[in-house]
Amino acid sequence: YDAKKKDQKYFSDTALAFLSGILKYTRSIAAVANPAEVSYSRLVPGYEAPCVVAIGEFNRSAACRIPAIADEKVRSKALRTEFRFPDPLCNPYLLSHAFITAGILGIKNKVKFKGFTDENLYAMSLKQLRTKRYKLLPRTLWEAYSDFMMHADYVKAFGADLHEGHAELILDEIDACQPHANTESMRRHYFD
Repeated sequence: YDAKKKDQKYFSDTALAFLSGILKYTRSIAAVANPAEVSYSRLVPGYEAPCVVAIGEFNRSAACRIPAIADEKVRSKALRTEFRFPDPLCNPYLLSHAFITAGILGIKNKVKFKGFTDENLYAMSLKQLRTKRYKLLPRTLWEAYSDFMMHADYVKAFGADLHEGHAELILDEIDACQPHANTESMRRHYFD
């Protein structure tokens, strides 16, 4: 979005590495930010849902958005980013930990900032998003859980015990939402 370097000048290299770390682990963070099956009902591509892992100013479909500030003087002092995908059902303390962990890994590993996007992500088809190598947020809690378990460096930085405890809660939620047969009525029907 070079408008490509336009906003980049307001962020330090450290801040850009921090943001890059968060964007790199966004799909894993989704397991903390969207901890219920119902959380994924709103993250549907093709609507204004923040479901594309990208950062940009005019994109409501981007997981991370830079709020528009018209006044240049105010912009240089008040520019910030908003991660729009977390669900109100999440634990805000655990979510803060997940974001900070990813950001610190971004700084520590010197994750390269890929730049802002000025493309209209809302208007793109899934095929166009894939062609341009954009990642989407997970579509289900199971998909988020799988990503949450995948990155060994993130698991270690997150804290193994805390990570394992949250993973168990996710599995409980997934299990509770699976359709189950009413075993009591089945037992009476077949065995009484």
